[in-house]
Amino acid sequence: MYDNDGTKLGAVVSLHDITDLKKIRKKLRNMAYHDHLTRLPNRRLFHDLIELCMRQADREGKQVGILFLDLDNFKQVNNRFGHDKGDTLLKHLASSLQQCLRESDIVCRWGGDEFVVALPGLSTAENAKGVAQKICVTIAAAIQAQTEYQEVTASIGISMYSKDGKVADKLIRKADVAMLTTKKEGKNGYTYA
Repeated sequence: MYDNDGTKLGAVVSLHDITDLKKIRKKLRNMAYHDHLTRLPNRRLFHDLIELCMRQADREGKQVGILFLDLDNFKQVNNRFGHDKGDTLLKHLASSLQQCLRESDIVCRWGGDEFVVALPGLSTAENAKGVAQKICVTIAAAIQAQTEYQEVTASIGISMYSKDGKVADKLIRKADVAMLTTKKEGKNGYTYA
């Protein structure tokens, strides 16, 4: 600051604590890319991650398995026990899914009681079928631990990059259609696209 004669009078320093602003930005970024209930990646982040998996598979000469998982009879849980119990079960199942997969695998809550899993670095479709079987067993065990939810099982559809397509949305759609086939054929299992 200067006076009218140009003599320096001093300076004004202004400090702002932006800690809260940084926390809010971090929270907003997390909300934009993660499911609020399960803390799993949401569709938006899953698409970004699956694209990376597909590029890596091309470089390594590997495949990526896409599993579309829907919980059978889940609506009955919400109707009979309430949405809070249903939400608790979804969180429990999301945690169980993460524990039964490799660290490199990606689990996404697609919406409601649907999940999508990406299995990067696979050699064959048989590897994806083995994981699907493991998920069915894991879900059954997790449900059994929650005795009041015994009727909930998992139906899974499987598609493979690049055999079934090279576009993430197409692969997810194919796995979704295969999952519907599993439901028609009796639920609690898996079907390859």
